[in-house]
Amino acid sequence: MGNMVQQVVRSVKNEDADMVVIGRRKTGAIRRFLAGGDLSAIMRRSGRPVMIYNYRQDASVHENPFARPLLAVRNQRSATASIAFLTAQKEIISKIHVIHVASDKKLKEPSAMAIQRTRKEARMQMDAVCGQFEKAGIDAEPHVYIGDPIEEIERATRELRSSLLVVGAGEKGKWLGKRVKNVTAGLSEQLNLPILMVPNVPSAE
Repeated sequence: MGNMVQQVVRSVKNEDADMVVIGRRKTGAIRRFLAGGDLSAIMRRSGRPVMIYNYRQDASVHENPFARPLLAVRNQRSATASIAFLTAQKEIISKIHVIHVASDKKLKEPSAMAIQRTRKEARMQMDAVCGQFEKAGIDAEPHVYIGDPIEEIERATRELRSSLLVVGAGEKGKWLGKRVKNVTAGLSEQLNLPILMVPNVPSAE
């Protein structure tokens, strides 16, 4: 009983929980949860990842959500916490796909040459992320997509037959910025698989 954020954070501490799992039962529920700041507060204060389950999801399809995770990252630095958390689950991971989505609207030169340059730069960072997984004994494959983040990530989860989408939740002082909120909320409405948000800073408690 009481404030949800306070009770969840308290339970995480008392039980020494590794992560928090939230079920979304109605359309728009996660969007409201994000807008209200509850999800950000839980991650910031507990320092634990939060997994969001879609209300439409058939649980029997994903008996092991960590079997084939898709890690969506902006760059190598922003993936540090996600890499550490997933590496700790290596015994139950079959393969990790690492994806970076570059928005075509942000390309300074909307040309084939600019797209190729963007792909090359992003691929180098994705290769570095995959290299860290491979050093830990986890099979990993890099991917670079160009376009709308929500559309491209959704397409990648289908093409790569992913069992889980993993995203970094934010950096210190930038908890769940507008872009992360919009992308996560949009994907939670479309994907029929869980989304795991990993905080990039330690617990504030």
